[in-house]
Amino acid sequence: MIYFFNMSFWQSLHDDVFVIGNKRIHHFFSGFILGIGLIVALAVVYFAQNVSNQGQNYSQASKAQENRSSSTAPRISSYLHTNGTKISDEKGNEILLQGVNDQRMIGGNGKLPQCYTLPTQTQYNNIQSWGFNFVRVAITWANIEPDPPVKNHDGSYTHTWNETYLSQLDNVINEYQNRAVAVILDMHQVSWYPSPTIPAGKDCPDGSGMPTWLYYQDNNHDNKNDLGPGQNQYPRCDFFTGFTQKGVSIAQQDGFVAVWQMLTQRYNNYKNVIGSDILNEPNQPSCPAVTTDMVTSFYNKVGEAIYTIKPKWLLVFARYQDNTTPPPKKAGNWVYTRHIYPTSWGNDGYSDFQQALANSKNWNVPLWLGEFNGHNMPSATKTKDTQKMIDYVHNNNMNWSWFQYDQQSVDALVTGTNEVPQLNLITSLQAIFGLKPTDTPPVQPGKL
Repeated sequence: MIYFFNMSFWQSLHDDVFVIGNKRIHHFFSGFILGIGLIVALAVVYFAQNVSNQGQNYSQASKAQENRSSSTAPRISSYLHTNGTKISDEKGNEILLQGVNDQRMIGGNGKLPQCYTLPTQTQYNNIQSWGFNFVRVAITWANIEPDPPVKNHDGSYTHTWNETYLSQLDNVINEYQNRAVAVILDMHQVSWYPSPTIPAGKDCPDGSGMPTWLYYQDNNHDNKNDLGPGQNQYPRCDFFTGFTQKGVSIAQQDGFVAVWQMLTQRYNNYKNVIGSDILNEPNQPSCPAVTTDMVTSFYNKVGEAIYTIKPKWLLVFARYQDNTTPPPKKAGNWVYTRHIYPTSWGNDGYSDFQQALANSKNWNVPLWLGEFNGHNMPSATKTKDTQKMIDYVHNNNMNWSWFQYDQQSVDALVTGTNEVPQLNLITSLQAIFGLKPTDTPPVQPGKL
Protein backbone atom coordinates (compact mmCIF):
# COMPACT_ATOMS: atom_id res chain seq x y z
CA MET A 1 0.00 0.00 0.00
CA ILE A 2 1.19 3.52 -0.86
CA TYR A 3 0.39 6.23 1.65
CA PHE A 4 0.17 9.86 0.69
CA PHE A 5 0.97 12.64 3.01
CA ASN A 6 -2.54 13.59 4.07
CA MET A 7 -4.72 13.13 7.11
CA SER A 8 -5.78 9.62 6.14
CA PHE A 9 -2.10 8.69 6.12
CA TRP A 10 -1.60 9.79 9.71
CA GLN A 11 -4.81 8.11 10.72
CA SER A 12 -3.61 4.89 9.22
CA LEU A 13 -0.47 5.10 11.28
CA HIS A 14 -2.62 5.31 14.36
CA ASP A 15 -4.89 2.45 13.37
CA ASP A 16 -2.47 -0.01 11.72
CA VAL A 17 -0.58 -1.54 14.61
CA PHE A 18 0.32 -5.04 15.67
CA VAL A 19 1.84 -6.60 18.76
CA ILE A 20 5.23 -8.22 19.18
CA GLY A 21 5.68 -9.39 22.73
CA ASN A 22 4.69 -6.51 24.94
CA LYS A 23 5.39 -3.91 22.23
CA ARG A 24 2.99 -2.33 19.78
CA ILE A 25 4.71 -1.59 16.45
CA HIS A 26 3.24 0.44 13.61
CA HIS A 27 3.25 -1.46 10.27
CA PHE A 28 5.04 1.46 8.65
CA PHE A 29 8.04 1.27 10.97
CA SER A 30 8.08 -2.52 10.84
CA GLY A 31 8.24 -2.37 7.04
CA PHE A 32 11.01 0.13 7.26
CA ILE A 33 12.99 -2.08 9.62
CA LEU A 34 12.38 -5.18 7.47
CA GLY A 35 13.52 -3.24 4.39
CA ILE A 36 16.73 -2.22 6.07
CA GLY A 37 17.28 -5.84 7.13
CA LEU A 38 16.71 -7.02 3.60
CA ILE A 39 19.26 -4.54 2.26
CA VAL A 40 21.81 -5.59 4.85
CA ALA A 41 21.20 -9.26 4.05
CA LEU A 42 21.65 -8.66 0.34
CA ALA A 43 24.86 -6.73 1.03
CA VAL A 44 26.20 -9.59 3.14
CA VAL A 45 25.38 -12.11 0.41
CA TYR A 46 27.00 -9.93 -2.25
CA PHE A 47 30.11 -9.37 -0.15
CA ALA A 48 30.42 -13.09 0.65
CA GLN A 49 30.05 -13.99 -3.01
CA ASN A 50 32.61 -11.39 -4.03
CA VAL A 51 35.11 -12.66 -1.44
CA SER A 52 34.47 -16.19 -2.67
CA ASN A 53 35.08 -15.14 -6.27
CA GLN A 54 38.23 -13.32 -5.28
CA GLY A 55 39.43 -16.37 -3.42
CA GLN A 56 38.66 -18.49 -6.46
CA ASN A 57 40.56 -16.06 -8.69
CA TYR A 58 43.56 -16.09 -6.37
CA SER A 59 43.35 -19.87 -6.24
CA GLN A 60 43.25 -20.06 -10.05
CA ALA A 61 46.20 -17.67 -10.33
CA SER A 62 48.11 -19.65 -7.75
CA LYS A 63 47.28 -22.88 -9.59
CA ALA A 64 48.43 -21.39 -12.88
CA GLN A 65 51.68 -20.28 -11.28
CA GLU A 66 52.04 -23.73 -9.76
CA ASN A 67 51.52 -25.31 -13.18
CA ARG A 68 54.14 -23.05 -14.70
CA SER A 69 56.68 -23.77 -12.00
CA SER A 70 56.05 -27.51 -12.24
CA SER A 71 56.90 -27.51 -15.96
CA THR A 72 60.32 -29.13 -15.89
CA ALA A 73 62.58 -31.03 -18.21
CA PRO A 74 63.03 -34.71 -17.24
CA ARG A 75 65.52 -34.96 -14.39
CA ILE A 76 68.88 -36.57 -15.13
CA SER A 77 69.33 -38.98 -12.24
CA SER A 78 72.00 -41.25 -13.69
CA TYR A 79 74.87 -41.26 -16.16
CA LEU A 80 73.81 -41.19 -19.78
CA HIS A 81 74.83 -43.15 -22.85
CA THR A 82 74.29 -42.83 -26.56
CA ASN A 83 72.12 -45.19 -28.58
CA GLY A 84 72.29 -44.24 -32.23
CA THR A 85 70.89 -40.73 -32.50
CA LYS A 86 69.35 -40.88 -29.00
CA ILE A 87 70.67 -40.22 -25.50
CA SER A 88 69.36 -42.60 -22.83
CA ASP A 89 69.65 -43.05 -19.10
CA GLU A 90 70.85 -46.22 -17.39
CA LYS A 91 67.33 -47.72 -17.60
CA GLY A 92 67.17 -47.18 -21.35
CA ASN A 93 64.75 -44.23 -21.21
CA GLU A 94 65.39 -41.53 -23.79
CA ILE A 95 66.47 -38.27 -22.19
CA LEU A 96 66.64 -34.87 -23.84
CA LEU A 97 69.31 -32.41 -22.71
CA GLN A 98 67.34 -29.20 -22.13
CA GLY A 99 69.43 -26.56 -20.48
CA VAL A 100 71.26 -23.28 -20.56
CA ASN A 101 74.81 -21.95 -20.94
CA ASP A 102 76.72 -20.46 -18.01
CA GLN A 103 79.84 -18.55 -19.06
CA ARG A 104 80.66 -16.61 -15.94
CA MET A 105 84.01 -18.37 -15.32
CA ILE A 106 85.77 -17.84 -18.66
CA GLY A 107 87.36 -14.39 -18.26
CA GLY A 108 91.03 -13.70 -17.60
CA ASN A 109 94.28 -15.66 -17.62
CA GLY A 110 94.33 -17.05 -14.10
CA LYS A 111 96.34 -14.13 -12.72
CA LEU A 112 95.18 -11.23 -10.62
CA PRO A 113 92.96 -9.35 -10.97
CA GLN A 114 90.29 -12.04 -11.15
CA CYS A 115 88.50 -11.41 -14.42
CA TYR A 116 85.76 -14.01 -14.15
CA THR A 117 82.65 -14.02 -12.01
CA LEU A 118 80.69 -16.75 -10.25
CA PRO A 119 77.03 -17.72 -10.40
CA THR A 120 74.77 -16.15 -7.81
CA GLN A 121 72.32 -17.97 -5.55
CA THR A 122 69.58 -16.37 -7.63
CA GLN A 123 71.01 -18.01 -10.74
CA TYR A 124 71.19 -21.45 -9.15
CA ASN A 125 67.63 -21.16 -7.86
CA ASN A 126 66.27 -19.78 -11.13
CA ILE A 127 67.76 -22.54 -13.26
CA GLN A 128 66.29 -25.13 -10.91
CA SER A 129 62.85 -23.54 -10.53
CA TRP A 130 62.51 -22.80 -14.25
CA GLY A 131 62.93 -26.51 -14.94
CA PHE A 132 66.19 -26.86 -16.90
CA ASN A 133 67.81 -30.25 -16.42
CA PHE A 134 71.44 -29.34 -17.05
CA VAL A 135 73.91 -26.47 -17.43
CA ARG A 136 76.80 -26.19 -19.86
CA VAL A 137 79.43 -24.75 -17.52
CA ALA A 138 82.21 -23.00 -19.43
CA ILE A 139 85.77 -23.09 -18.05
CA THR A 140 89.19 -22.25 -19.52
CA TRP A 141 92.62 -23.82 -19.54
CA ALA A 142 94.12 -20.34 -18.99
CA ASN A 143 92.40 -20.08 -15.61
CA ILE A 144 93.10 -23.69 -14.66
CA GLU A 145 96.85 -23.56 -15.40
CA PRO A 146 98.12 -19.96 -15.50
CA ASP A 147 101.78 -21.05 -15.34
CA PRO A 148 103.50 -23.59 -17.62
CA PRO A 149 104.23 -27.08 -16.30
CA VAL A 150 107.80 -28.10 -15.48
CA LYS A 151 109.34 -30.98 -17.37
CA ASN A 152 111.10 -33.43 -15.07
CA HIS A 153 114.29 -35.41 -15.81
CA ASP A 154 112.28 -38.58 -16.44
CA GLY A 155 110.13 -36.85 -19.07
CA SER A 156 107.09 -36.44 -16.82
CA TYR A 157 105.55 -33.08 -16.01
CA THR A 158 104.73 -31.27 -12.80
CA HIS A 159 101.61 -29.17 -13.21
CA THR A 160 100.64 -26.29 -10.94
CA TRP A 161 96.87 -26.17 -11.07
CA ASN A 162 95.00 -23.07 -9.95
CA GLU A 163 93.39 -24.49 -6.83
CA THR A 164 91.45 -21.29 -6.11
CA TYR A 165 89.71 -21.54 -9.49
CA LEU A 166 89.14 -25.28 -9.18
CA SER A 167 87.72 -24.96 -5.67
CA GLN A 168 85.28 -22.37 -6.96
CA LEU A 169 84.35 -24.76 -9.77
CA ASP A 170 83.82 -27.50 -7.16
CA ASN A 171 81.34 -25.23 -5.41
CA VAL A 172 79.51 -24.38 -8.65
CA ILE A 173 79.06 -28.07 -9.45
CA ASN A 174 77.93 -28.81 -5.89
CA GLU A 175 75.37 -26.01 -6.00
CA TYR A 176 73.85 -27.49 -9.16
CA GLN A 177 74.04 -31.01 -7.74
CA ASN A 178 72.11 -29.89 -4.64
CA ARG A 179 69.35 -28.77 -7.00
CA ALA A 180 69.30 -31.94 -9.15
CA VAL A 181 70.75 -30.07 -12.13
CA ALA A 182 73.34 -31.90 -14.23
CA VAL A 183 76.54 -30.34 -15.60
CA ILE A 184 78.49 -30.69 -18.84
CA LEU A 185 81.94 -29.12 -18.59
CA ASP A 186 82.84 -26.98 -21.59
CA MET A 187 86.48 -26.14 -22.28
CA HIS A 188 85.81 -22.73 -23.72
CA GLN A 189 87.65 -20.22 -25.85
CA VAL A 190 86.82 -16.82 -27.33
CA SER A 191 89.46 -15.49 -29.74
CA TRP A 192 91.44 -18.59 -28.74
CA TYR A 193 93.40 -17.12 -25.79
CA PRO A 194 93.56 -14.01 -23.58
CA SER A 195 95.47 -11.10 -25.04
CA PRO A 196 99.06 -10.97 -23.67
CA THR A 197 98.59 -7.40 -22.48
CA ILE A 198 95.61 -5.60 -21.01
CA PRO A 199 94.16 -3.03 -23.42
CA ALA A 200 94.17 0.61 -22.35
CA GLY A 201 91.17 1.57 -20.28
CA LYS A 202 90.38 -2.02 -19.31
CA ASP A 203 91.07 -4.09 -16.22
CA CYS A 204 91.20 -7.46 -17.97
CA PRO A 205 92.60 -8.90 -21.20
CA ASP A 206 90.45 -9.48 -24.26
CA GLY A 207 89.66 -13.04 -25.24
CA SER A 208 89.77 -16.24 -23.23
CA GLY A 209 90.68 -19.87 -23.52
CA MET A 210 94.18 -21.29 -23.95
CA PRO A 211 96.92 -20.18 -21.54
CA THR A 212 98.92 -17.21 -22.72
CA TRP A 213 102.24 -18.99 -22.05
CA LEU A 214 101.63 -21.26 -25.04
CA TYR A 215 102.09 -18.27 -27.35
CA TYR A 216 103.65 -15.43 -25.39
CA GLN A 217 106.33 -15.35 -22.70
CA ASP A 218 108.27 -12.33 -21.50
CA ASN A 219 110.64 -13.78 -18.95
CA ASN A 220 113.08 -10.84 -19.07
CA HIS A 221 110.29 -8.25 -18.87
CA ASP A 222 111.29 -6.27 -21.95
CA ASN A 223 107.74 -6.28 -23.34
CA LYS A 224 108.82 -8.58 -26.16
CA ASN A 225 107.77 -12.13 -26.85
CA ASP A 226 110.57 -14.52 -25.88
CA LEU A 227 109.00 -17.31 -27.95
CA GLY A 228 109.70 -17.86 -31.60
CA PRO A 229 107.16 -17.07 -34.29
CA GLY A 230 104.26 -19.41 -34.86
CA GLN A 231 104.24 -21.67 -37.87
CA ASN A 232 100.84 -20.54 -39.10
CA GLN A 233 98.83 -17.36 -39.19
CA TYR A 234 96.74 -18.15 -36.13
CA PRO A 235 97.72 -19.84 -32.87
CA ARG A 236 94.84 -22.27 -33.19
CA CYS A 237 96.36 -23.50 -36.46
CA ASP A 238 99.54 -24.49 -34.60
CA PHE A 239 97.42 -26.23 -32.00
CA PHE A 240 95.93 -28.64 -34.53
CA THR A 241 99.00 -29.11 -36.72
CA GLY A 242 101.03 -30.01 -33.64
CA PHE A 243 103.55 -27.19 -33.83
CA THR A 244 104.90 -26.06 -30.45
CA GLN A 245 106.90 -22.86 -30.16
CA LYS A 246 110.46 -23.07 -28.95
CA GLY A 247 110.61 -22.39 -25.23
CA VAL A 248 107.23 -23.95 -24.38
CA SER A 249 107.73 -26.88 -22.01
CA ILE A 250 104.96 -29.15 -23.29
CA ALA A 251 103.34 -29.93 -26.63
CA GLN A 252 100.04 -28.08 -26.89
CA GLN A 253 97.77 -31.07 -27.27
CA ASP A 254 99.64 -33.03 -24.58
CA GLY A 255 99.06 -30.17 -22.16
CA PHE A 256 95.38 -30.04 -23.18
CA VAL A 257 95.02 -33.77 -22.57
CA ALA A 258 96.61 -33.38 -19.13
CA VAL A 259 94.03 -30.77 -18.17
CA TRP A 260 91.13 -33.02 -19.13
CA GLN A 261 92.69 -35.99 -17.33
CA MET A 262 92.95 -33.92 -14.16
CA LEU A 263 89.36 -32.72 -14.45
CA THR A 264 88.01 -36.19 -15.16
CA GLN A 265 89.79 -37.59 -12.12
CA ARG A 266 88.68 -34.68 -9.95
CA TYR A 267 85.00 -35.03 -10.87
CA ASN A 268 84.95 -38.78 -11.31
CA ASN A 269 82.60 -39.26 -8.34
CA TYR A 270 80.33 -36.27 -8.98
CA LYS A 271 77.07 -37.86 -10.08
CA ASN A 272 75.77 -34.72 -11.76
CA VAL A 273 78.81 -34.22 -14.03
CA ILE A 274 77.69 -36.14 -17.11
CA GLY A 275 80.05 -35.12 -19.90
CA SER A 276 82.79 -33.04 -21.44
CA ASP A 277 82.39 -30.59 -24.30
CA ILE A 278 86.02 -31.11 -25.27
CA LEU A 279 86.70 -27.79 -27.01
CA ASN A 280 84.36 -24.94 -27.83
CA GLU A 281 84.22 -24.05 -31.56
CA PRO A 282 87.56 -25.62 -32.53
CA ASN A 283 87.88 -25.08 -36.27
CA GLN A 284 89.21 -22.01 -38.03
CA PRO A 285 88.22 -21.52 -41.69
CA SER A 286 91.37 -19.46 -42.39
CA CYS A 287 93.75 -22.28 -41.39
CA PRO A 288 94.50 -24.03 -44.71
CA ALA A 289 97.09 -26.22 -43.02
CA VAL A 290 94.47 -27.74 -40.71
CA THR A 291 92.59 -30.68 -42.16
CA THR A 292 89.48 -32.32 -40.77
CA ASP A 293 91.56 -35.45 -40.19
CA MET A 294 93.76 -33.42 -37.82
CA VAL A 295 90.71 -32.26 -35.90
CA THR A 296 89.36 -35.82 -35.75
CA SER A 297 92.76 -37.05 -34.51
CA PHE A 298 92.66 -34.41 -31.78
CA TYR A 299 89.22 -35.56 -30.62
CA ASN A 300 90.30 -39.20 -30.64
CA LYS A 301 93.33 -38.37 -28.52
CA VAL A 302 91.47 -36.34 -25.89
CA GLY A 303 88.38 -38.54 -25.95
CA GLU A 304 90.41 -41.68 -25.31
CA ALA A 305 92.15 -40.05 -22.33
CA ILE A 306 88.79 -39.09 -20.78
CA TYR A 307 87.11 -42.39 -21.62
CA THR A 308 89.90 -44.37 -19.93
CA ILE A 309 89.10 -42.65 -16.64
CA LYS A 310 85.34 -42.09 -17.01
CA PRO A 311 83.71 -44.24 -19.73
CA LYS A 312 80.23 -43.10 -18.66
CA TRP A 313 80.71 -39.46 -19.62
CA LEU A 314 79.28 -38.03 -22.82
CA LEU A 315 82.08 -36.89 -25.18
CA VAL A 316 81.17 -33.89 -27.32
CA PHE A 317 82.76 -33.13 -30.69
CA ALA A 318 82.13 -30.31 -33.16
CA ARG A 319 82.26 -29.92 -36.92
CA TYR A 320 82.61 -26.40 -38.28
CA GLN A 321 81.27 -25.98 -41.84
CA ASP A 322 82.00 -29.66 -42.39
CA ASN A 323 79.16 -32.01 -43.20
CA THR A 324 81.17 -34.94 -44.55
CA THR A 325 83.82 -35.99 -42.03
CA PRO A 326 82.50 -38.77 -39.76
CA PRO A 327 82.73 -38.54 -35.96
CA PRO A 328 85.73 -39.72 -33.92
CA LYS A 329 86.33 -43.46 -34.01
CA LYS A 330 87.64 -44.06 -30.51
CA ALA A 331 85.32 -45.71 -27.99
CA GLY A 332 83.01 -43.38 -26.16
CA ASN A 333 79.52 -41.89 -25.95
CA TRP A 334 80.10 -39.35 -28.72
CA VAL A 335 77.65 -36.49 -29.19
CA TYR A 336 77.74 -34.09 -32.15
CA THR A 337 77.30 -30.40 -31.29
CA ARG A 338 76.34 -27.46 -33.46
CA HIS A 339 76.09 -23.77 -32.57
CA ILE A 340 73.47 -21.97 -34.66
CA TYR A 341 72.80 -18.22 -34.71
CA PRO A 342 70.68 -17.60 -37.82
CA THR A 343 70.07 -14.19 -39.34
CA SER A 344 66.47 -15.25 -40.02
CA TRP A 345 64.47 -18.44 -40.01
CA GLY A 346 63.79 -18.38 -43.75
CA ASN A 347 67.30 -17.34 -44.80
CA ASP A 348 69.77 -19.61 -42.99
CA GLY A 349 67.94 -20.82 -39.88
CA TYR A 350 65.83 -23.58 -41.38
CA SER A 351 68.63 -24.86 -43.61
CA ASP A 352 71.22 -24.90 -40.78
CA PHE A 353 68.95 -26.85 -38.47
CA GLN A 354 68.01 -29.22 -41.27
CA GLN A 355 71.67 -29.87 -42.13
CA ALA A 356 72.58 -30.51 -38.50
CA LEU A 357 69.81 -33.09 -38.22
CA ALA A 358 70.94 -34.71 -41.47
CA ASN A 359 74.52 -35.00 -40.17
CA SER A 360 73.28 -36.58 -36.95
CA LYS A 361 71.29 -39.13 -38.90
CA ASN A 362 74.06 -39.88 -41.40
CA TRP A 363 76.67 -40.32 -38.66
CA ASN A 364 74.23 -42.13 -36.33
CA VAL A 365 75.13 -39.96 -33.33
CA PRO A 366 72.98 -37.68 -31.17
CA LEU A 367 72.79 -33.98 -32.04
CA TRP A 368 73.06 -31.33 -29.35
CA LEU A 369 72.53 -27.64 -30.02
CA GLY A 370 75.26 -26.51 -27.65
CA GLU A 371 74.45 -22.86 -28.33
CA PHE A 372 71.58 -21.16 -30.13
CA ASN A 373 69.50 -18.01 -29.94
CA GLY A 374 68.17 -15.26 -32.19
CA HIS A 375 70.57 -12.40 -31.45
CA ASN A 376 71.59 -12.07 -35.13
CA MET A 377 67.99 -11.62 -36.27
CA PRO A 378 66.59 -8.17 -37.12
CA SER A 379 64.26 -6.78 -34.48
CA ALA A 380 61.29 -6.63 -36.87
CA THR A 381 61.13 -10.42 -37.26
CA LYS A 382 63.13 -11.60 -34.27
CA THR A 383 60.28 -12.65 -31.98
CA LYS A 384 58.46 -14.54 -34.70
CA ASP A 385 61.59 -16.23 -36.10
CA THR A 386 62.91 -17.14 -32.66
CA GLN A 387 59.63 -18.88 -31.89
CA LYS A 388 59.84 -20.79 -35.17
CA MET A 389 63.34 -21.88 -34.23
CA ILE A 390 62.20 -23.04 -30.78
CA ASP A 391 59.23 -24.88 -32.31
CA TYR A 392 61.52 -26.67 -34.75
CA VAL A 393 63.72 -27.83 -31.89
CA HIS A 394 60.67 -29.20 -30.09
CA ASN A 395 59.08 -30.83 -33.13
CA ASN A 396 62.29 -32.72 -33.84
CA ASN A 397 63.11 -33.71 -30.23
CA MET A 398 66.51 -32.02 -30.29
CA ASN A 399 68.92 -31.70 -27.36
CA TRP A 400 69.69 -28.06 -26.62
CA SER A 401 71.18 -25.46 -24.31
CA TRP A 402 70.05 -21.85 -24.73
CA PHE A 403 72.76 -19.21 -24.99
CA GLN A 404 72.73 -18.07 -22.30
CA TYR A 405 71.68 -17.33 -18.70
CA ASP A 406 73.09 -13.93 -17.83
CA GLN A 407 73.41 -10.51 -19.40
CA GLN A 408 76.62 -11.25 -21.33
CA SER A 409 74.36 -12.32 -24.21
CA VAL A 410 71.78 -10.21 -26.02
CA ASP A 411 69.20 -12.98 -25.75
CA ALA A 412 69.94 -13.91 -22.13
CA LEU A 413 67.29 -15.32 -19.81
CA VAL A 414 67.89 -12.46 -17.37
CA THR A 415 68.94 -8.85 -17.75
CA GLY A 416 70.85 -6.51 -15.48
CA THR A 417 72.73 -7.16 -12.29
CA ASN A 418 69.39 -7.78 -10.55
CA GLU A 419 68.82 -10.74 -12.90
CA VAL A 420 65.39 -9.65 -14.10
CA PRO A 421 63.76 -12.69 -15.78
CA GLN A 422 62.73 -12.43 -19.44
CA LEU A 423 59.45 -14.23 -18.83
CA ASN A 424 58.23 -14.50 -22.44
CA LEU A 425 61.44 -16.18 -23.52
CA ILE A 426 61.56 -18.44 -20.46
CA THR A 427 57.93 -19.49 -20.98
CA SER A 428 58.62 -20.33 -24.63
CA LEU A 429 61.50 -22.59 -23.61
CA GLN A 430 59.50 -24.20 -20.81
CA ALA A 431 56.79 -25.06 -23.33
CA ILE A 432 59.15 -27.46 -25.13
CA PHE A 433 60.37 -29.39 -22.07
CA GLY A 434 60.18 -33.16 -22.40
CA LEU A 435 59.83 -35.42 -25.41
CA LYS A 436 57.28 -34.55 -28.05
CA PRO A 437 55.00 -37.56 -28.67
CA THR A 438 56.12 -39.43 -31.77
CA ASP A 439 52.86 -41.20 -32.62
CA THR A 440 52.41 -38.68 -35.43
CA PRO A 441 55.09 -37.35 -37.82
CA PRO A 442 56.74 -34.17 -36.52
CA VAL A 443 55.49 -30.95 -38.00
CA GLN A 444 58.27 -28.74 -39.28
CA PRO A 445 57.68 -24.99 -39.49
CA GLY A 446 58.09 -23.85 -43.07
CA LYS A 447 60.13 -21.03 -44.45
CA LEU A 448 58.90 -17.47 -44.44
